Amino acid sequence: MFMGKTPTTTFIGKLIECLIKGPKTANKITNETGLDRNAVVRYLKLLTKHGLLKEIKTGKQKEFIISTKFNKTTYFGLPLSQKIDQQIISLYSLIKREWNKESEKPLLRTFVQKIAWKTIKSCEELKKIPIGWYLYGGICVKRYDSNQTYEYKQNIFSNKVEVTVQKVTKEMSRFERTKEIRKKQYEEENKQLYLVKNKISALLVEKNSNENVKGKNETITKLLREFGYLNYEHVNKKDYELLNGYEDLILDFEKPEMKKIKEENITDLILLFETLWKHFALLQFKKDLSEFYSEEILEQYLSHILEKQRQDIIEMGKELQSLVPSEKASEIREKLGLKKIVIDEKEIEKQNKEFEKIKTNKGTKTYDKEIVKRLGLD
Repeated sequence: MFMGKTPTTTFIGKLIECLIKGPKTANKITNETGLDRNAVVRYLKLLTKHGLLKEIKTGKQKEFIISTKFNKTTYFGLPLSQKIDQQIISLYSLIKREWNKESEKPLLRTFVQKIAWKTIKSCEELKKIPIGWYLYGGICVKRYDSNQTYEYKQNIFSNKVEVTVQKVTKEMSRFERTKEIRKKQYEEENKQLYLVKNKISALLVEKNSNENVKGKNETITKLLREFGYLNYEHVNKKDYELLNGYEDLILDFEKPEMKKIKEENITDLILLFETLWKHFALLQFKKDLSEFYSEEILEQYLSHILEKQRQDIIEMGKELQSLVPSEKASEIREKLGLKKIVIDEKEIEKQNKEFEKIKTNKGTKTYDKEIVKRLGLD
């Protein structure tokens, strides 16, 4: 199966981490990272094409170095101005200082990001710091590194920022686990998409009994379409097709004759959903970052990753689909009274306008729930 496949973002992260140490050939990167050489070569070409790496010829060899356009301290190498970078460094310094006052627990990256997110959202003077929703909730575009020393620049913030950091850090330090702090953020900001994702993940890993399999799979398929509609603002036809393909697999694996095959491949089915989620989460992140970056910059830094994710999902899905007998998932879909998620471009446009109207009339805090209700998914 495909369990040995390295996720796109992890692969790029390892490759970039290797190149931070200096120029290297494809062979040297492969030897130092243990990554597949053919994949290394493909990514080197792709990242060079997008201007994130540079190629240097030394005799007969080709070495690669990180381009000055690639910021090693941010997600996906996205650029930051010197002023914004200094603001974030000072913010992380403040958070670390206040955390040490409030708690003896180690300061984890998730806690830093949640404290930074809430502070940035609360203070007008920080509004230009790029933030967005990604895999595990709202984050700042600059990574937090526990091994890094963050120096506070005097008089960079007003008293309000310092007071806000103190208040938010005290509140967050009461939580013991990252899972708890993520859930709190999802609920506080009414992020139905993330709550639905958690429900799907929980159901996929839950142990089945003969009595609850059918009901569980029906719940998963309904949650999947809720997941799709909650993504309506930033997905296209290709992405809806990926979601429909996964729903087909869930329906296919419900068949009685598939019980043993499903038991043997449930880990891969779960892995495929997590890969699908990484793709949709990056689409969400890209949409949020459009408030801070031009479309051209976002395309340059993110488009190659999104396309590679699509390819990975299709490849993984085909592997699982090859295990399914010829009987079509559409027959089970019909029995359950389900229709495919809309993927016609005109219908998507019409649907998006209708949903945007709901958002305008109901406000940003309630429109997710209203969509779910109107679609009969509540």
